[in-house]
Amino acid sequence: RRAVDFALRNSLLETVQARAPTDLVGEWRSGLLKMRVLQAGLALRRSLQGWGDAPYVALHAEGPCARHMVGFARMFEERPVIAAGVRLPLTLLADEGAPLVPADRWQDTVIRLPAELAGRHFRDLLTGREVVLSDKGVRVAALLACFPVALLVAEP
Repeated sequence: RRAVDFALRNSLLETVQARAPTDLVGEWRSGLLKMRVLQAGLALRRSLQGWGDAPYVALHAEGPCARHMVGFARMFEERPVIAAGVRLPLTLLADEGAPLVPADRWQDTVIRLPAELAGRHFRDLLTGREVVLSDKGVRVAALLACFPVALLVAEP
């Protein structure tokens, strides 16, 4: 193993923070997209006290592409967190050059949510988008329309 080039990593982190997440999708091979996800997740973890005690709740998808979704919720007091992403994307991507699954390929796939999350307002920490969850769940095509991963935190 080589020594970690911390100056390079700091430079890349500044690049990630300065660019729109949707721009990173097209350059996914550079590792910047992954760095964006890690940066957002670690920042969230630092901001929530008692994070380790929050129970996990598995999220289940239903529909034609359900096997291509993975997700869970952390039921953290008044600010639950949801993480969801694409699983096994290659069969959904065909010849696209980026790991963003076109909305029509998700068809009617939805993520079912625990009742206590229905009607809550969430913010996606990766894209900045606001997401309102219904009691019927959330359509994967809408949730992952511009980024292949969602990291939602409930608005206080």
